[in-house]
Amino acid sequence: MLTPRDILQAEFKRVWKGYNPDEVDAFLHRVVGEYETLYRENERLRERIKELEARIDEYSRTERQIEETLALAQRTADDLKEAARKEAEATLKEARAKAQELLEDVRREAREASVRTARLRRDAQEFRAAVGRAAEEFLRRIDQLVSSVEEVDAEPPALVDEVAAGREFDDAPALGEDQ
Repeated sequence: MLTPRDILQAEFKRVWKGYNPDEVDAFLHRVVGEYETLYRENERLRERIKELEARIDEYSRTERQIEETLALAQRTADDLKEAARKEAEATLKEARAKAQELLEDVRREAREASVRTARLRRDAQEFRAAVGRAAEEFLRRIDQLVSSVEEVDAEPPALVDEVAAGREFDDAPALGEDQ
């Protein structure tokens, strides 16, 4: 990927009919400034994506753990029911109440994790959309810059116009001399 330093350190051959080096340098500094801003933002957004993906992974692991816990709770409830049938009626009622409470807690946790996961997925989609908009804006700015450069390329320099008009420079006084 082209970095702002690459743009700033770019060197071009000087030719007789070339561009004004000061103007090229000034333009490159302007491009570097804007590109550096976009480059930093892009890096920040990449880091944010990594953070969000890590969070999504964490919530996915949590969701799996909750599902395993729910399965374990279901198996535990079945075992408790079997043991409760062998005990007195009072023990049976207590075991059922306890199993029901455990199931409700696990299901509540599962619902909460599901809501958090959905929220994270929505955030990730919004973030991806924002990154897309930023990329489109960056490409639009590049297109504008390219158009500007093409417009400048389309205008012949004044020196070329004078040469085309047949004006000779050998007889012209040097800069700083009186005419």
